[in-house]
Amino acid sequence: KINKKNKKRIKRKLGKKLKPANATATKFRAGKIVVNNKRLMNTNDDIDLALVEIVARTSHPILSIRREALKDIEEFLRENPENASKQLLVVIDPLLSCFVDMEKAVREQALSLLRFLASDEERNQFLSTHMEEIFVHLTSALTHLNMDIRIYAVNYLNCFCNFCPNIMKNYSAQLIERLSMLLEDASQYQTTVSATLSSTSSSSKYTALTSTNIPLLLSTVSQVTKLLNDPVHTRHSNNNNN
Repeated sequence: KINKKNKKRIKRKLGKKLKPANATATKFRAGKIVVNNKRLMNTNDDIDLALVEIVARTSHPILSIRREALKDIEEFLRENPENASKQLLVVIDPLLSCFVDMEKAVREQALSLLRFLASDEERNQFLSTHMEEIFVHLTSALTHLNMDIRIYAVNYLNCFCNFCPNIMKNYSAQLIERLSMLLEDASQYQTTVSATLSSTSSSSKYTALTSTNIPLLLSTVSQVTKLLNDPVHTRHSNNNNN
């Protein structure tokens, strides 16, 4: 028997439907705190986070986003010249990875960013201290399977020779070997271009060697050879090492 004293009687109101006993409340009240006269300012952490977000886009699969990311990095560094070394630690690896990007537009934007970094004294010093890592990526680009990438890598080398000649002196012998191989490949490639240019279907395939590529390559070979044989750069290099 059910104890009538322990049984709770539910009073029903006329015209009102009762909710089930296991019903979940879905009405919530939200609150917020308003701080008057709050000063908004960019801290170093905010700046670093913004740079990291931009750098992350350099590996995006869409060409235009990668190119714009490199452009945004250059603009960001121009507007925030402080903490250059700290910023470059975030930028350097993604920039070097773009040396072998399959899209020429991305490689061109990477060259623009590299020239900006190399032309600044403090950032140039940072590049000089990381030249071993840079040389690995540069060599990778100069020996890439894609001829377009190999030829365009000469622009990066030319930039380093112009802005960091004393450091490049240490790698001149290896660079002469790489450039000699590239010059031989370029000569064979140009012969292939001449033989296939008459074919409309294949002419677009051979676009790496324009009228400026070979002269730039020859000029860079001459520049690196001069570094190898120039006693002035040798003396500067030895002083820097000491």
